[in-house]
Amino acid sequence: GTLSIEDTASFGRLDLRSPVGATDVTVSGSLSIGDSVLMGDGKKLVVQVEQQRTLTATAHGGTLHGVWTSDIPLTTSDRRLKTEVTPLLKSLGRRMMDTGDRSVHHAEQDAAAWVLRELRPVSFKFKAGPDAKSDRFGFVADEVERVLPSLVRAVPTPDGDQPYKGVLYQDLIAVLTLSAQKHQARVDRLEEVINELLATISHQDTINAEQAAEMRQLRQDVADLKSTFGKIREAIAP
Repeated sequence: GTLSIEDTASFGRLDLRSPVGATDVTVSGSLSIGDSVLMGDGKKLVVQVEQQRTLTATAHGGTLHGVWTSDIPLTTSDRRLKTEVTPLLKSLGRRMMDTGDRSVHHAEQDAAAWVLRELRPVSFKFKAGPDAKSDRFGFVADEVERVLPSLVRAVPTPDGDQPYKGVLYQDLIAVLTLSAQKHQARVDRLEEVINELLATISHQDTINAEQAAEMRQLRQDVADLKSTFGKIREAIAP
């Protein structure tokens, strides 16, 4: 059967195995369980604990209010769930060209550097909330949107006002990984150039040493010839 509770109901403990025999519970208004309150209006579900809103749920998702922890955060990323998988370098290159940035000439090669140049890391404080007194580090969603609009999402407000802007920070991991890879590739190329220069210098040092030895030998040969000619002149002198 179904147990329907109209308006507001308060329970220290609700046991659905009671003689009522209900298997479904319908609450119109709010349901209080101890210091916690569960409210719903058909469009959203709100959970309050000690008069503080902790969770808001809708048909399309929801919001966790305050500070939450998770033992093992996990994001679904199975290849079977994805389509149009494209190397990030190509996507960023196209986005860079769409912005009309004429300071670069090779879109794909310069895309990673362009992203790092355009993104502005900041420190800030939230105006309200349990973490309002702490310094936070990150980005301003409005600025990120101008560079990488696909990383910004609308976040519904609890009161249904104009949505806030949120950043998909986990997607920035891929962008920063790509940037690190491009920088590492440049470092590897520089190391190759340096090693080639060192090898050239070492080879040149060897050649210089050989030439120096040959010069010393030539000087010795010239000195020996001078000595020999001197002896000859003495021998044939009248």
